[in-house]
Amino acid sequence: TDSVQSFIKAKRKIGLRERSLTDLATSLRNFCATKAGSLVHNIKTPHIERFLDDRDVGPKRRNVLRGNLINFFNWAVASGLAGDNPALSVDRAIEDDAPIRVLQPAQARELLRTAIRVDARTVPYFALALFCGIRPAEAMALCWEDICLERRTVHVSPQKSKTRQNRFVTLPENALAWLGLGGELPCSFVRCRFKRFIRPRLSFAWSQDVMRHSFASYHLALHESADKTALEMGHRDTQMLFRHYRELVTKENANDFK
Repeated sequence: TDSVQSFIKAKRKIGLRERSLTDLATSLRNFCATKAGSLVHNIKTPHIERFLDDRDVGPKRRNVLRGNLINFFNWAVASGLAGDNPALSVDRAIEDDAPIRVLQPAQARELLRTAIRVDARTVPYFALALFCGIRPAEAMALCWEDICLERRTVHVSPQKSKTRQNRFVTLPENALAWLGLGGELPCSFVRCRFKRFIRPRLSFAWSQDVMRHSFASYHLALHESADKTALEMGHRDTQMLFRHYRELVTKENANDFK
């Protein structure tokens, strides 16, 4: 545990964000709990494989945990605490592309109307994620000062951007209309509030990243420009758009969504 604390301190020093630090610390403390009293240089590949097998998680999360352990042991080797990195010998899990789900226009309306009825403070968060394609973690960090209604833009600064890059996102008419109803920015504890109060009242099943997937699909169908959609979403290129979002929705549906 002392090694983990030193590792987290080193990562914080170079500017790793608190959310990433928390995930690293949680993963490593769980691993330490299974190897209580073991010195770092005594950890071998089978120990790591057994830990990952016992987690009972999907391929994507398994690979995240593996990556966290690789990160830690790389640091341990550089710090002289270990002679090699046993996590590197653990094979990556194969991740099949999960089917992309999007909200139908009626479902998007239901989400926002439920938010207004149950917890109106959350409306700006949902409007920014649904109609501007802003990542949930970015939307949670935004303040009203980041929004310019006159220029119809949202400023996602490097401090709030997942990619640490500056970008301005366009505010379409539907986003402007919903933002005009007011609400809370930054929206504190929005995930907990959504899970507890809003999601149970929805008539449809929720899936991870469905708001960003919806924005990408409808924006691409409406504007017919992968470059423009990628720019709004903060993607480096259009490869992901072509791989996941082409022909998911019709232009008629996109007109209804806007």
